Amino acid sequence: MSEKGAFTLAEVLITLAVIGIVAALTLPGLIQNHNEKAWSTAKDLWEKKLTETVRRMNVDGVMTGHDSTEDFMNTFKNYMKVIKTCDKDDINKCYSPKIVTTGKDDAPLDIETETLTSASSMGLKE
Repeated sequence: MSEKGAFTLAEVLITLAVIGIVAALTLPGLIQNHNEKAWSTAKDLWEKKLTETVRRMNVDGVMTGHDSTEDFMNTFKNYMKVIKTCDKDDINKCYSPKIVTTGKDDAPLDIETETLTSASSMGLKE
């Protein structure tokens, strides 16, 4: 008569616990790396689209000669799909309600977006 070897329930549970611990330690890093790669790819794509749009506008001779920002944006919308345009007097609706850091690396400016009222509240010109 031959004996069949088998794992005990305790051995299986210990193995599953070790796998769970290893997964819990490695998954956050993997997810963060994936998110950073996705944001980097999105940024690169945005830069390429914006560069191409500006190039096309320049070739067509419509980059200059605008009376206002709104006039420029109306022309810009003919070259790139614009999903949302922020009203200059109510720009807090364009940002999530949290603090963002803007400005140069040597002089960062933390801004609580709920309090934004205009471009000047971000340290920018109107």
